[in-house]
Amino acid sequence: MADIVRCPHCLSLVYEGSEHCHHCGEAVKKHRIFSRGAILFVIVAIAGFGVYDVVSLLAQRRSTELHDRAAFEALSRHLLEKASDRSEQFWNGRLDGDQELASLARGCQDLREEVQKNGAVKIQIENLDYLGRKDMVVQMHPSGFQRETKVRRYRFRISVDTRRRGLHAFSVVANIMGSRYRPRIVSFEFESSVTELVDEISNG
Repeated sequence: MADIVRCPHCLSLVYEGSEHCHHCGEAVKKHRIFSRGAILFVIVAIAGFGVYDVVSLLAQRRSTELHDRAAFEALSRHLLEKASDRSEQFWNGRLDGDQELASLARGCQDLREEVQKNGAVKIQIENLDYLGRKDMVVQMHPSGFQRETKVRRYRFRISVDTRRRGLHAFSVVANIMGSRYRPRIVSFEFESSVTELVDEISNG
């Protein structure tokens, strides 16, 4: 025997499966668990969360790149321009525990002297290009302890404006690790030799 249900329009009792209500004549439709509006709301909500996640990831990446750029600019200025005694002491203290950057600082001495001799006006990072992440063996402690970790890889140019020799740009590939608030540069390589860069500045 068919079950009795109520007409969704006039609430009269009708047999389940009836096509029309015998009282009001309206079509008797099956009851929906979710209305079209509820289904649409769920779809919009899921899409909204997806868009939020994408925007959040892009904002986080942008913030990380800004902090990485600041770290590269700080190191570039230390390598190429004359700093205050206090700044020199700070950087030398950091380099004492980092063989890679200490070696870089020693190797850039001639380039630094040439830049200072020609009067560096402005040093800044340009065309910062994120190349992705890669695995790299990194020195984690001054004792020499190393481990493989993920680093962020960049290519950029150091723009150096000098009073006597004008504007020069040096291409660099660098790797950096750590959080966006505590980045640590683990490698910093000029794409040309230091000798070539010195010659470029001295020849104008």
